[in-house]
Amino acid sequence: MFSLTVKSNYAIRAILVLVENYNKQLVQIKDVVEEYNVSKNYLEQIFNTLRKSEIVKSIRGNKGGYKLACDPSQITLFDVLEVLEGKLEVDKGMNLESVSDIYKDVEQIVKEKLSVSLLEIHQRQKRHTEPVFFQI
Repeated sequence: MFSLTVKSNYAIRAILVLVENYNKQLVQIKDVVEEYNVSKNYLEQIFNTLRKSEIVKSIRGNKGGYKLACDPSQITLFDVLEVLEGKLEVDKGMNLESVSDIYKDVEQIVKEKLSVSLLEIHQRQKRHTEPVFFQI
């Protein structure tokens, strides 16, 4: 069942670090742990799940780390959430067509709203965190 949990929140934050470093450098878990004060073991589990689903790649070794498996414009928030939280299901065999149709519409709307690329989320986040300067 698809529901937004702490796991998703941590994953999104960690993935935005990967987006920030896309085509620049590998990201080590310790850097994300320090920045967001997240459990290392928990974050390793999240990255392992994302690696198995081919959203991220891991490079072993002394200078290893994680990176996105493909361009952040090609990965959506929905992709990440579905991997971590399971398939989006509002309609669980209601057997009332009038209600089932509404549930299917809700599923479609949620999927559309969450189908924003990681690149766009990163750009939105940058706009929210950029300092505002006033000049008189």
